[in-house]
Amino acid sequence: MQKALIKKGGYIKRPREMADAHPVALLGLGIELAPDFTLCDYTLILEKEPVFRHISAFDAGRALQGNSFGCAPEGIDRLEFSKSVEMTGFPGKPGLYINSRLCGMGPQGEVSLRHLPLASLMQVPLTLGLLNHVIFGDCMETMKFETVYTLFEFLDGMAWELSFLTAPEQCTIRR
Repeated sequence: MQKALIKKGGYIKRPREMADAHPVALLGLGIELAPDFTLCDYTLILEKEPVFRHISAFDAGRALQGNSFGCAPEGIDRLEFSKSVEMTGFPGKPGLYINSRLCGMGPQGEVSLRHLPLASLMQVPLTLGLLNHVIFGDCMETMKFETVYTLFEFLDGMAWELSFLTAPEQCTIRR
């Protein structure tokens, strides 16, 4: 599978043979994120290639625009975007569900992002995680695998996850 490197500043380094291709042609490419890639860089991809804003009904670029950069929250070293595959069907109708996920990762493990101000996450490094494979709902025996993320999965999954984190400050419940 051909891969593209997504660099700081939201630049997509394309394979040579796709140098002049329309941005939509890149959606099926596998991706790697540069080590210094952040949530801010994700918004810059949407700014540089406005056609990508139409992938999701939620316009993540517009929602994140104007977020001033705050201090990174304590206990979070990086953000991790991952996906999980869950097989269901016993008892019941067989099914296969693929979900994306965005969470914080720190020395103590996984950290929920729900109650954190989005501005505090804009400069936290963003990485791609392993694929979690859940069989018949048994979350205790989740298997983890290396996987390839396509540009489409990343853009759409991030928009979906960010749609849950961008509530206006007035609507958030403070502890």
